[in-house]
Amino acid sequence: MYDLQRVGKIFADIEKYFKEMESYNLKGEQDLRDSKSYNATSMLLLAILNKIIELGGEALAEEKAGAPDRYQDIMPLLAKANVLNKDGAERLNKLIKQRNVLAHYYGEMTEKGLFKLTKDIYEVKDFMRVVKKRMGIKQ
Repeated sequence: MYDLQRVGKIFADIEKYFKEMESYNLKGEQDLRDSKSYNATSMLLLAILNKIIELGGEALAEEKAGAPDRYQDIMPLLAKANVLNKDGAERLNKLIKQRNVLAHYYGEMTEKGLFKLTKDIYEVKDFMRVVKKRMGIKQ
């Protein structure tokens, strides 16, 4: 059984990060040219991605779907266990790769790349819906 308290905190944190990012009202990459907006958005995206990795780990443990050797193994293992479909797992894995760019090559992310990530990150909400459904949480 999923640890409702732990997973609930993950959901709450992700929603809080999305809400803050949305409050920046980013319309295009030009809105990220200001260092404060760029830095704050980068950190929120990194936080969301870290939380989705944490959520994926919780799902793997609960579903008894295996143990990953690295972050990029989480979503394929969940797809193999039929928790996610293959396409969804691949899209999430692309986001996880961007997490590594943000974490390890921070200065190399362009405003264009960062803005694209602010749009692509919404794939995380689909994953949250899948996990909530498996937990029996009404949406």
